[in-house]
Amino acid sequence: MSNKKIFKKALLKKSEKGNYYISFEEGEKKDVAIIKQSDVKNNLLYAALVPGSTYLANISLKNSGPNFVNQLILKKRLEAHCLLQEDGSVVLKVKDDERRMVLPKKLVKSHAYTLFHNSQIIVDFGCGEYGFYISNIEMISPSNYLNGYLTHIYKNSDSVKGSYRAKYFISKDTYLPVQICYSVFQKAGINQITGKAAIRAAIKIDNKNKTVDITLDFDPDKLLSAYNSPKAQLFFVAQKGKNKFHFETELIKGVSLSVYASREELHYFIKDASSINSKSTITAYLTCERVATRALLYKLPIGLSNYYAEKFLCVDTKVIKSKRATVLESTSAPYERIIIYEEALAEHGVYEIGLNNSLTVEVQRESATDDWRIISFTDNVLNKFDKQKIYMFNCCILSSWRYFNRRPQYLWGFDRNTINYAFANHCLAKVTHGNVELLLIIPAQVLVSKGIYALEAGRELKVQLRKIKFPVFKKIPTPILCVENIECIQCAKINEEVEYTLVKFQGYEGEGRYVFISVESLEEVIFSDYNNLLKKIPNLKKYYYYVLTRQFRNKLYIKDFISARLK
Repeated sequence: MSNKKIFKKALLKKSEKGNYYISFEEGEKKDVAIIKQSDVKNNLLYAALVPGSTYLANISLKNSGPNFVNQLILKKRLEAHCLLQEDGSVVLKVKDDERRMVLPKKLVKSHAYTLFHNSQIIVDFGCGEYGFYISNIEMISPSNYLNGYLTHIYKNSDSVKGSYRAKYFISKDTYLPVQICYSVFQKAGINQITGKAAIRAAIKIDNKNKTVDITLDFDPDKLLSAYNSPKAQLFFVAQKGKNKFHFETELIKGVSLSVYASREELHYFIKDASSINSKSTITAYLTCERVATRALLYKLPIGLSNYYAEKFLCVDTKVIKSKRATVLESTSAPYERIIIYEEALAEHGVYEIGLNNSLTVEVQRESATDDWRIISFTDNVLNKFDKQKIYMFNCCILSSWRYFNRRPQYLWGFDRNTINYAFANHCLAKVTHGNVELLLIIPAQVLVSKGIYALEAGRELKVQLRKIKFPVFKKIPTPILCVENIECIQCAKINEEVEYTLVKFQGYEGEGRYVFISVESLEEVIFSDYNNLLKKIPNLKKYYYYVLTRQFRNKLYIKDFISARLK
């Protein structure tokens, strides 16, 4: 049995038994072709069946047996209203014609990239070996479709970098189904996006490659305003590499944003950046930067300038790389944060600023990698002290002090050989005034005059002090509090566990190792002179030595020399 396919204009008819068929002319004779009930049931004919109507038919002619209809269309070129269906098929409605056409997904697949739902189009059909095909589609309306918005956005797979499907709307009822690469959202700084999202976009239809290029066309500042109300809440996602931490915002209107920070940047917002975990969060006012690749980066507001003269709030105090640091936040958007290290505060007579204290400062740094220095400190509580008056305070010793330790490091590595440096062996303490802790200097001479040769950190003293202006930490004079008298001697008692012993020199136990004898108990006490201190004393036997001792492996060792006197 041989088959032959022809395309003919035909008239649709319906038999008394309810079967559809067409009549057509083949050469000089009239012929008919049967329409299978299964084709009608499965909508394989393309056009709706209306008896008495004329169609263009794709017919299979048989040498023997009945002829069959493969497809029916209204005409080779038609203008129609286009309605997209969820299964990928397209419904075409022709004005003033009750017949509609349903084009299957496989027929429109190569033209789907340009088919808008609820659009007006002109379709040209061709006839080929396998039946009808679409040779061209021309869009009449909408005529302006370059700008719109994306919504109904869903991922095509569970892959992290999988593509998305979405609908590109240009009006309430007109949209184009599109496919979107993961990189489009990644470039816009978007971490998650859901079907509820509606985001501005622009498209460019590439007819040569039969694709649609999509670019997101939203205002990042307007988008951020939804998260910065007044500040964005960030949640830790994962660590990317050695020094990159990924956070995301909460989901607002179907969109969450990605924020990346280094460990150094985390110091500004997290108490202990070394112990970050899945429950770690950050609250910050986000800013946006467009980088060279035109990608959007959402950033934490960290020192966006190298100079500030404004009001700040103390939001945290911590230790960073063995240095005490104070985290300050500006009191107005974008709530920028800076870190002031202990040296900068000390130069203005301040030890620590209490949490939630506000202060007006003028600060500057040379570059983003340099530390901040305080130029002026307008509302420093130290300014309230009258330099003509003497004040009474309880102070707390900051670092253990020994009279004979001539180069104490204490808190900072200042140059103690500066020619204007007057307190080469001072003791550092702090006093509390309101919510601020001020730095206090206790000159060695004041302590010795009260018979105090050593103090442990944390010890409290009742003192008389006044404000002075002196080059304590550098050549330029700065205001600082200084003790003039110690009021309560009892406060200065040494910890009972620390014992002071009177000893005399006995002999040597090797190079740089000296043996002393306790005058009272006659026990041996060893001293290892790593700094060659005792070599400077011509006759060690001429003196008694008052020393601080410690027990180690059943032997007594000299920890510190307090004083000496002639025998």
